[in-house]
Amino acid sequence: RIISVNRTELEMLGYTLEERIGQFVWSSITEEDKSRQTVLDKLAGVIPPSRSLERTYRRKDGTTFPALIQDQFLRDKDGRIASIRSTIQDITEHKRAEEDLRKSDERYRSLFNGLPIALFRTTPEGQIVDSNPALMEMLGYPNRESLMAINAAETYANPEDRIKWKTSMDLEGIVRNYEKQLRRL
Repeated sequence: RIISVNRTELEMLGYTLEERIGQFVWSSITEEDKSRQTVLDKLAGVIPPSRSLERTYRRKDGTTFPALIQDQFLRDKDGRIASIRSTIQDITEHKRAEEDLRKSDERYRSLFNGLPIALFRTTPEGQIVDSNPALMEMLGYPNRESLMAINAAETYANPEDRIKWKTSMDLEGIVRNYEKQLRRL
C-alpha cells in the first residue's frame, strides 16, 4: 500500500493525498494483475528493483498514459526489504516521438524501396549497408543480403572510378552526376 506520495504524482494522476494514501500501488496501473505480482515479487526479494519498467497508468478520470517506473528498495536496520521507493515519469511525448519516427521511417523505406532508380548507402570504406530493389535488379543480385555481403568497389567495372568517386566525396561531401560503369553479378 502507498504510504507516501509527492505532489507531482498526485497532479499526474488527479488524486488528492487522502485518496492516494493507503491505495495499493498497482491500483492505478492498467495491467493490475501483472503489476501486483511484480510488486509482491520485489517485496519478497525474488526480483530486483526496476530501472526502466514501462507501464500504462490510469488517472482518476479514467484516461491513461504511458509511464516509466524506476524504483529502489528501502531496507530496515537488519537489511530486509521494508518498502519500495518508486519514481514515475510520464513518457507520453516520448512515445509520440517514437511513433512519429516509426511512421517517418516507414515512409522513407517505402520511397527508398519503391523508386525505379538504384539507391544504396555505404560506409566510407565501401561496405554496402543498404540498397533498394532497383540496384539489386540492375546488378543481378538475388537479394539485399547477397549485395550487402560485398564491398561497393566490387561493383565498379573500373576500380579507379571508385577511387575518384571517394576522393570527390571526401572533398565535397556529395557527388552528383558521376558516370561510371558497373559490373553485374
